[in-house]
Amino acid sequence: MTTADDTQLSLAMRASTISAGVSTLEACTRDVKRWFAENDLLLNADKSEVMMIGTPSQLCAASTVNTVVVADANLTLSSKLKSLAVILDSMAVV
Repeated sequence: MTTADDTQLSLAMRASTISAGVSTLEACTRDVKRWFAENDLLLNADKSEVMMIGTPSQLCAASTVNTVVVADANLTLSSKLKSLAVILDSMAVV
């Protein structure tokens, strides 16, 4: 099996429907993991990162979410991450 590097998923959600949005993201990552396996690729969920980006009020509304299940791995939310040599943080520019 070959690993697929630099695969990114993003999902726009409203703070009022955060639980449904997280559930959608979790289901999507399970589907991606299955597709990878069917195509002899490996999604290494243990090396994955998850972050929410938003305004301070949006992040406050989503503060009950501390972890997200990505491809069957329970991941803690990060406040910043590095993507293709660019460091992103969770605060949206408004």
